[in-house]
Amino acid sequence: MSFKIVLNDETKRVAKIPESFVSMIEAIKSAFKGKCPASFVTKYIDSDGDYITVASEEDFAAMIQAANGNIKVLVYEDPQSKSQELASLESVPHNDYNIIVTEERPVSYT
Repeated sequence: MSFKIVLNDETKRVAKIPESFVSMIEAIKSAFKGKCPASFVTKYIDSDGDYITVASEEDFAAMIQAANGNIKVLVYEDPQSKSQELASLESVPHNDYNIIVTEERPVSYT
């Protein structure tokens, strides 16, 4: 059985198949040091061609059980983290030029 991880257009083979969801996440972070998004979603393609999310130990166990010898985990940046980041920026005061206004005193140009 082989275990591959795909991030963007890069595929890495993991020497030791992870034994749990947590160890899979650690393997992903290790394989893509510095390239892995801060928050990400993992999926695999099942025998029907559906993209199945792996977000828990239960999901991980189902993926291993459904595997037919090879497992390929697809890693995507978590779209919810982007929308949360944008929502937090919307609450920050800004002007018409999309420059973030802080509470600091303005610089005097005299």
